[in-house]
Amino acid sequence: MTSSRLPGGPLVLSLNVGSSSLKAAVRDPALRLRMDVAGLDRGAGRVTVDVPGSPPEDAGRCTGWDDVLAVVAAALTRHGLRPGVVAHRIVHGSPVLREAAPARDALLARLRAEAELDPLHLPRQLDVVDQACRQWPQARVVLVPDSGFHDRLPDEAVTLPLPADARGAGLRRWGFHGLAVQSVVDLLPGLGRAVVVHLGSGCSVTAVDSGTPRHTTMALSPAGGVPSLTRSGDLDPEVVLRLVEREGSTVAVRDLLNRRSGISGLSGGRTDLQVLLDAGDAAADLALRVFVRDVAMAVAACVTTLDGWDSLVFTGGIGVHSSEVRERVCARLLALRPGTARQLGSPSERLVATGLRVLAVPVDEEAVMDRLARVADVRETHRPDVPSSTDRPGGHDAGHPRRGRVLVAVASRHGGTRGVAEAVADGIRQAGSAQVDVRAAGDVDSVRDFDAVVIGSAVYHGHWLAEAREFVLRCAIDLWDRPVWAFSSGPVGTPARPPEELLDVGEMLTLTRCQEHRLFPGRLDRSLLRLPERAVVTALRAPEGDFRDLAAATAWGTAIGAFLVTSSRAGDR
Repeated sequence: MTSSRLPGGPLVLSLNVGSSSLKAAVRDPALRLRMDVAGLDRGAGRVTVDVPGSPPEDAGRCTGWDDVLAVVAAALTRHGLRPGVVAHRIVHGSPVLREAAPARDALLARLRAEAELDPLHLPRQLDVVDQACRQWPQARVVLVPDSGFHDRLPDEAVTLPLPADARGAGLRRWGFHGLAVQSVVDLLPGLGRAVVVHLGSGCSVTAVDSGTPRHTTMALSPAGGVPSLTRSGDLDPEVVLRLVEREGSTVAVRDLLNRRSGISGLSGGRTDLQVLLDAGDAAADLALRVFVRDVAMAVAACVTTLDGWDSLVFTGGIGVHSSEVRERVCARLLALRPGTARQLGSPSERLVATGLRVLAVPVDEEAVMDRLARVADVRETHRPDVPSSTDRPGGHDAGHPRRGRVLVAVASRHGGTRGVAEAVADGIRQAGSAQVDVRAAGDVDSVRDFDAVVIGSAVYHGHWLAEAREFVLRCAIDLWDRPVWAFSSGPVGTPARPPEELLDVGEMLTLTRCQEHRLFPGRLDRSLLRLPERAVVTALRAPEGDFRDLAAATAWGTAIGAFLVTSSRAGDR
């Protein structure tokens, strides 16, 4: 049986196109299948399929970009998967694509006009969009910008030192590798003030404060910032002008800066860092020293944009797999942390001894693409000019809900938020709703048997728990057709500590068309915490105790119940 939609929403196929590789993943939103195709630039892409719970399988080879999606489609068919949404990573969204959005002809045409800003990625990615539309004509297509994460950079970071009339032509810092940095933020919400060093075929360094970007090294295009495997990184403007004079065209210089510079240009065409580390010749040694120096200098610059420094995170293929490159970068950062001269061990161990967290984190860009694509898809399929589910058999009208069954779905790590959920449910019952069920969000596969939903989650480091976020993604389409309320529980003390910013709650509320969101104080019992959690609450000096206001939660539930009763009567007239 081929599935394109589970009870909670569509299967989303995320296509992550690189300069010579393709990564694909199918989620519902749990991971169903992952594919990697490498070596496409050599005309012999090798295809690996990984299904959770099964050993990886070699799915053969494809001749290149022209048939890669046919190979992907064949693998999906073998596993009974047919995507309802296809999400595409677009490296350079520029002013045209600031957030995930449906792929319309006008948008695609404008992106093609900007292709020269990213010649290594954008033309190929747009070609794959066209191929995917032909391969899966029934699927909706969403474009996800890699630059979108950096849209929250402060004005002092995005503004280039140029006259206003020049900046008006879209010349600004856009930033890239945003999906990778967002993945780090999602995986490690307690990073605090962090510098994320993404080292792969492209390289960038980003400062992040509690999930919000403060600076990133790439500016107008992915060719800027620190040197990459084949890209130059930042250069004196006069260097570029002289290259144009010598080469005679901007096309030739753009090719030189994007495809023949960086580590490749310094080392005589070599781009494998392990080969350079083993080579030992003068050109390889110089290429490595220039690269490591520029990366370390970029880290130091990023630290100046943060009010303190808690974490150093390495990502990307080089950042995760090359411990020698990590140690060389860390060695150049020792001067930034007082006391390292008295420490023993490797450079990274000496940094850790000062209280800095040094991590190597594999990122999951496709998981971020899946989440952002679902948000965009729900917005699109529920626009006012799109027929609502009330036109479908069994559809609900969120304006005049029935009051028969109410679900309170809760994500609670240590039981405190569950208690708040029970208090809300008691209030709804007191108002006269016939049946109220309190269930763990992770145990709910569908909300179709309920007429209204309340979603609650504990908040850690500004994020809802994963069970709550996944519940919303799983049931987003049906939640849109029912009245939804939401609450968060987490701050403790008076005044509340920690000062939660609820980093992803806004996105969840958009997905559900939430009527109201409440923030309730939480409970802190150190005996229930894991060791890393104890370290965080100690650093924040969060007071221990039960600060929950269950009476307020019950009163809020009573107001919800009264609304349901009143709306139900209005709908019966």
